[in-house]
Amino acid sequence: MPTYDYTCTACPIHFSKRRRITERNDPIDCPSCGAPATKRLTGCAINTSGAGTKTSLRVPPGRPRPLGGTANLPIVGRDGKLYSADRKTLLQE
Repeated sequence: MPTYDYTCTACPIHFSKRRRITERNDPIDCPSCGAPATKRLTGCAINTSGAGTKTSLRVPPGRPRPLGGTANLPIVGRDGKLYSADRKTLLQE
């Protein structure tokens, strides 16, 4: 479940709440004073360089590529289960 950030309309408190995606627009009250709260717009930092990113997995020219490449790696589906690279075979429940 995602975590949403809120600001109270009556007192200066900021708080976070884990809610289902279907509840993201439902009204919520401040845990401190009980007044209605509004959702805060927040962002996250994404690092696109470093270990494990696509740029760090590139093979320099003239060096042999790993057998099979990355095309045969298993994929985690939206349901959290492990599937084959072609997404046709369930590998692990």
